[in-house]
Amino acid sequence: MYQINLSSLIRIVLMLILLPAVAAAADRPSTSVSPLGYTIGSANLASVEKSLRSKTTVKQSGTNRYSDGPMLLAEGAGLGVDGLQSALLIFDRKETLVAMQLTLNKGALGEEFDRT
Repeated sequence: MYQINLSSLIRIVLMLILLPAVAAAADRPSTSVSPLGYTIGSANLASVEKSLRSKTTVKQSGTNRYSDGPMLLAEGAGLGVDGLQSALLIFDRKETLVAMQLTLNKGALGEEFDRT
């Protein structure tokens, strides 16, 4: 007769519980986030910079110390968001967009948000 210790039993039970959940998650379509129309995780530096330059003033803003990739700083005017002061777009080493920081003018969201 095969003996099962407690550790093996726990691993088997966890596997039986987690495997269907992982399989179900793999079947779901991934969601993408596209602030200002640029998809995080897939937009590249060249296409983003070209698109931004047709709308507003853009300048290189150095290298991000976490992603080790380039950053672009775009003025908010012309990007179609009321109260947008600037947009900092952060890329990784492969020049893929990984983050975006939007800076709004004080009062752009209404007085409920200005109580600081």
